[in-house]
Amino acid sequence: IKWGQIILTPEKDAEAHRIAREEKDIEPMWIQDHSLIDEDGRARCSFHFCRKLFKDYSFLKKHLLKKHSEFLVAERAKCHDRSMMEAW
Repeated sequence: IKWGQIILTPEKDAEAHRIAREEKDIEPMWIQDHSLIDEDGRARCSFHFCRKLFKDYSFLKKHLLKKHSEFLVAERAKCHDRSMMEAW
């Protein structure tokens, strides 16, 4: 399928593109929301059950995506809620 090609209707395609953009935008915000940066540059996971400390932000980012990805998946799923409720 080529970019710009209509799959269902222009309205449904626009909605699908909106959802895809929202899903893409959620990851950096989610990572930032679950990061605590110390004065010395170290980064800490802000999940209350983890609180692991890392040398810097890049290690924390990898940790969040690897160890807590199920919470990111749940956050991404919220992008679909409005469309799913309207379709239902």
